[in-house]
Amino acid sequence: MGVSGAGQTGLSPHIQIAIKTMGRDNMRKTALLAAVIMTAIAATPVINKAFAQEWPQRPVKFIVPFGPGSSADTSARIVGERLQAIWKHRIVVEPRPGGDAMISLNAFIGANDDHTFFFGPSSAFVAHPHRYAKLNYNRERDIIPIAQMSSTMLAFAVPGDSKWTSLKDFIDDARANPGKYNVAAAPGSSEMQFDAFIRSNNLQIVKVPYRDIVQAANDVTIGRLHALYAAITIFQSQMPTGKIKVLAISGDKRAAIAPGAATAAEQGQPFLALEGLMGLFGSRATTPALRERIAADFLKIVTDPSIAAKLGAIGQVHNPGDTARFTASIDAQAKNMEVIAKTIGMQPK
Repeated sequence: MGVSGAGQTGLSPHIQIAIKTMGRDNMRKTALLAAVIMTAIAATPVINKAFAQEWPQRPVKFIVPFGPGSSADTSARIVGERLQAIWKHRIVVEPRPGGDAMISLNAFIGANDDHTFFFGPSSAFVAHPHRYAKLNYNRERDIIPIAQMSSTMLAFAVPGDSKWTSLKDFIDDARANPGKYNVAAAPGSSEMQFDAFIRSNNLQIVKVPYRDIVQAANDVTIGRLHALYAAITIFQSQMPTGKIKVLAISGDKRAAIAPGAATAAEQGQPFLALEGLMGLFGSRATTPALRERIAADFLKIVTDPSIAAKLGAIGQVHNPGDTARFTASIDAQAKNMEVIAKTIGMQPK
C-alpha cells in the first residue's frame, strides 16, 4: 500500500526536490573537480621542469661496476669533477665490483633514486640475458640511458717477457699446448666476446674468474695469468715498464695509447673487435625532464676538448651521444650479443 502524496516514485515531493537539488550540486562539484584535474595535468610538465631546474638537492652518487683504477672509475671521476661545479653538489663515485656487475646493478636499481646513477659500460649488462635464465631486473624498464660518453678500447694483453708478438702466436701456442695457459676477461659482453674467440679458434685454455678484473692486470705482470682481455686503462701503468705487452686492441683503427699493437680485426679475429659503450644511466625515478637536463649537462662536459683529451689518454674513444643515440647503440650492441651467444652455443644458467 502506497504512502499518501508520494506520487509514482513512492517518495514525498519534498524528498524529490531535495534529490534534484543534490544532483545539481554534485554536477557542479564534479565539473569543478574535473577542471582542477585538467589544470594539474596541464601544469605537470611545468612542475617537472621546475623540479629538474632545482635538482640536485643533495650529493649525487655514481655507482661504477668495476674497481678503483678501472676505465669506468677513472672516467667517472674525470667527468664528475666538472659536473660538481655545475650542480653545486658533491658527486660520490662508488666502485661496486664483482658478481658480473650484478652487485653494482642491484645497488643502483635498488636505490631507485633520482640522485643515484649507474656510470659505466653497457657491456656490463647487455650479456646478462644470455648468461642467466632469471634476472631480477628488466633492462628497458630499470636501466634508462641518459647520455653516451665514449667507446672503451679493449686490449688483449700478455706478460711483457712472453714470446708472443701477435694473436696468431698465442693461438698457435695454445693449440699446441691444450690446457697449459690460463686467461681472464672483463665480465659482461667482453667475456662473451672472449669466449667466442676461444670457441672459434678451437682453444683449450683455463679461464680464471676475478671479482675485480683490475687485480688481474697485476697477475699478468708476474706471469701468474697468461692473457687478459679487458679495458686498456687497467694496463696503462704497466705498459711503459715493459711488464705487459698488448697483442691486439679493439676498434677499427690503431691507437697511440698502444704503439705497435694491431687491431683484432686486422689479425682476423672479429670477435675481439667490438668496443664498449660508456655512459650515464638513470633509474625509473629519473623523470623525462630531469633526464633531459642531466643529458645536456653531461654532454656539455664530455664534448669539451680538454675532457676529451683526458679520456683519450686512458683509452676512451671520444664518442659522445644524446639519449636517443645512446639507446639505439645499446640496442645494436644487444643484437650483437645475440649473434655471439648463438656462435658459442651459450645457454642461460
